Amino acid sequence: MVKLTGAVVTSVVMLLAGSAAAHDVRNQQALAEKKQMLNFGVLLQQAVQNGAQQMTRQIRQVTPDARLMLSGPTGVTSYRLQLGPIFDVRVPGMMPNAAWTLTQFMRQPRPNSNGGLVTPTALTPGSTASATPPPSSPFVDPALLSDPDGVYTREVKNAIVETMVENSEALHITPDEWLTVVAKDSAQPDPAVPSSQSDFHTIIFQIKGIDLADFREGRIAVDEAKKRVTIREE
Repeated sequence: MVKLTGAVVTSVVMLLAGSAAAHDVRNQQALAEKKQMLNFGVLLQQAVQNGAQQMTRQIRQVTPDARLMLSGPTGVTSYRLQLGPIFDVRVPGMMPNAAWTLTQFMRQPRPNSNGGLVTPTALTPGSTASATPPPSSPFVDPALLSDPDGVYTREVKNAIVETMVENSEALHITPDEWLTVVAKDSAQPDPAVPSSQSDFHTIIFQIKGIDLADFREGRIAVDEAKKRVTIREE
């Protein structure tokens, strides 16, 4: 039977204690990273909601009682690769209520008695069709009535880019890593709403860690940082 000296026993105990401490540190780091990823996922969910709210504010300039509701919840999953953190965002479609659907219908050209098409007078914020120009009012995107899906997609894209640039510091992205957000359209086309036949399927946003560092350290302005977010549609 081998007898261990006091010095050997002490060394073994210290080695085991050091190993346990290192394991605890790794666990704490993993938990902290998981929390940071979850928190940023929540911010991306809010970004989609903010994009919808921005569009709704414009719609209510045209139809005050209109309500645009998301067809489902915004889902976010995340994981980290050698490339950097990646977030998959499932973007729901928008379900218009009756008032907005009616406004869309009123904007569509209709046949006249001569067999031609008549396009209704353009609606302006808070007004009905009229030949008398209304007073000036807050900005409403002209594409809102002809392509609401396009406006919604643009607003969501802007909100995601803003979140990536301004709210990603806690992710601790290194200069050589990339922050990637993959936004996928989870809505099913509605044949009753022509504009829902959107070409938006997947949009990939990426910005490199060095660009985020340049922004946070004051070397570039926020607008320049947003320009450095690459956007690719598939």
